[in-house]
Amino acid sequence: MCRKHCTQTGKFVLQGTQSSRHTPCAVTPPENMKIRVNGEEKTVHPNLNVYDLLTALELNPTQAGIAVAVDREVIPKTKWPVTELREGSDIEIIRAVQGG
Repeated sequence: MCRKHCTQTGKFVLQGTQSSRHTPCAVTPPENMKIRVNGEEKTVHPNLNVYDLLTALELNPTQAGIAVAVDREVIPKTKWPVTELREGSDIEIIRAVQGG
């Protein structure tokens, strides 16, 4: 999946995901790379960082209760915007839920 930038929301989405209200414009990547997100292989833009990945997956990176590990190393929330993903990165995203 490629990263696409939506001109209406200003957010990034992965190719293949689409809002029912509008279609994002394509950002043509120079080359794609493969990563694994929670065990599922995805093809993404090579300059994707953790923050943009969460946004593309329609998760709110500013929301409390989200933890991210890249290649088995927990990434502090403050480092998400500067943590670039690499070919073959293995990302685990964990969301805490309230309940009993």
